[in-house]
Amino acid sequence: MMTIPSDVKICKLTDDFVEEAVKLIIRGRVSLWLTLKMGSRAPYIHIVAIVLFVVFRIATELSLLVEFVISYLLAVATLLLIMYILCKSKWASSTAGIRHQGRGIVYIAMEGTGHMSDVVGVIQVMADADCLSQAQLCNLVVTGSHRGMGIGRELLAKGIQYAIDADYGSIEVSVLNLGSHFGVKPTYERRGFHLHKTTFWPSQYLPLVWSEILIKDLRKT
Repeated sequence: MMTIPSDVKICKLTDDFVEEAVKLIIRGRVSLWLTLKMGSRAPYIHIVAIVLFVVFRIATELSLLVEFVISYLLAVATLLLIMYILCKSKWASSTAGIRHQGRGIVYIAMEGTGHMSDVVGVIQVMADADCLSQAQLCNLVVTGSHRGMGIGRELLAKGIQYAIDADYGSIEVSVLNLGSHFGVKPTYERRGFHLHKTTFWPSQYLPLVWSEILIKDLRKT
């Protein structure tokens, strides 16, 4: 099994590195590529484009091809802007638990020693607000330059062990269904997670993209 680099250690988050961990989460989660990937799977792009196309048909005398292209470009641009704002606000709000760890714990992966240390990975485990016997795994992020080194696997193992030691009955994680580029689902499945239910992101009232809720029964561990 792959071992993490010798200069990387997994430890509990301390006050000195809270802001660096928050920045890592936002930088890793809020990106134009993520937004584009989400937007390509949003049916609302097609709905908005059709509405705009009808409006252009009524209000302009452009050719069908020009109206079609403009409609889709405007639909994509508008929805990507909305989704980028949603991504940023949602991930930013999710980092509140990093600063206030009363309901759980945060582990970080540190590279280097002393003042030269950098946060290269983070994971948060907290109590599920709707089910106190269940833990919720969130904010598992590893910097792009440190992926494929086993750091994410070690952080996940640390988070699961914390949930076991805290006597939680199960642990769940939400995974956006964004295709193979964001293929983190197999990583969880190898650790015993299985599909619990499917829902929408950011909510059922604004279903922009599919989200899968994976769950692991800790009593069988």
